[in-house]
Amino acid sequence: MLHLGASIAVVAVVAMAPAAEAAALSVNQRLDRLESQVHEILHILKGRQGGGESGPGSKAIPAPSPKAGPARTPRPVSPPHDLERGARIRYFISRAELQTPQDVDPQATGIVEEPARLKFTPSHYGVEGGGIFSHFRDPSEYRSVALLVRGQYHARRSGTYVFYIYPKPARGGRDMALVSTAMSGTLAIGGRTLIRFPRTSSWAPRHAGIHLRAGMHRFRLWVVDYSAGYGPSPISSLVDLAVRRPGDAGPQPLKALYVSQ
Repeated sequence: MLHLGASIAVVAVVAMAPAAEAAALSVNQRLDRLESQVHEILHILKGRQGGGESGPGSKAIPAPSPKAGPARTPRPVSPPHDLERGARIRYFISRAELQTPQDVDPQATGIVEEPARLKFTPSHYGVEGGGIFSHFRDPSEYRSVALLVRGQYHARRSGTYVFYIYPKPARGGRDMALVSTAMSGTLAIGGRTLIRFPRTSSWAPRHAGIHLRAGMHRFRLWVVDYSAGYGPSPISSLVDLAVRRPGDAGPQPLKALYVSQ
């Protein structure tokens, strides 16, 4: 029995020897492989620090390219603090046909806060005797009514601004198209004449565009409404103003101009 047990032990040791040797070989191979990888990584890092090329077998990692972000919209420019909202108005009514603001002294002057709709009614500007039964309503006596509007237009951003004038000469009689006053006007922005239309009874809008830089720009509007001596009175006429700013889907009422405090 003793010899049999010894024989079994010897066989077991001999059988385990290849497995142990294989395990030791596998560990050595792994260590060698790991060491070669470490050397390769160090070589790559050294090459990058020195501005050289990376070693063979290494994968060059391209530097991340700067991503182009969305275009930044310039911040809107605010009106100067020494300006207040409003437009300066000079109101004229005359027995003669007015051509320029120098033809006659104004009946009224003042500031209107919102110029989107301008009326020709004298009572709207505080003219005495300009009520419902005013003698100014006689079209055979008072042949023309005029408005001079001045202020500063505030362009919040640089771009193209399209200004609109909607003349609405007074109409009356059985056929609204047959009996009417006539209106003419001139609009200047920054000293440049942008819109000029001759005497007309049409309500068709007039418009024109201009490139403005962000900031303040001089605004000047001169409109005159004329009577033929009969029919409706010029004081019943209206004129509407609008502007299409950069990014607007359509014209918007011109609600704000600015004047010095």
